[in-house]
Amino acid sequence: MQVFWYALFDLTGADSGDWYVMVTDPDTATSATSPSAFRIEAWAEPGAVINYPNPFNPERETTTLTYRLDMNTDASLMIYNITAELIYKKDLVSGADGGKLGDNAVSWTGVNNFGEIAGNGVYFVRIVDKQSGIILARGKIAVVK
Repeated sequence: MQVFWYALFDLTGADSGDWYVMVTDPDTATSATSPSAFRIEAWAEPGAVINYPNPFNPERETTTLTYRLDMNTDASLMIYNITAELIYKKDLVSGADGGKLGDNAVSWTGVNNFGEIAGNGVYFVRIVDKQSGIILARGKIAVVK
């Protein structure tokens, strides 16, 4: 006979990333671990862009920018360096991922508009409504190689 157990977890405020689960039998004191059993992804509050991983190394990984929009809109994802120079721009279509109402997730490889890998430092992200120019969301990305 197989026995199934379940557990409820309150993960409010837990860090984003991969988590493992360890189960221990109290009668025998034996335990087993399931690595990367689940992933927590924190969605941004309206007006904020968060990314994971952060910091990230563009030579080994990409980072996923998440943000929430109040409406479908044609938008632009813009990334600036510390001197306010635009290094990357991606247009996002209304109703598609990146420009849709609700939660959006867009990846950045760390490559700028010139095909070069971004250097170490802090970069500023803006999601801008293409028609009005209004900033819909903003955040920061740290690049560490």
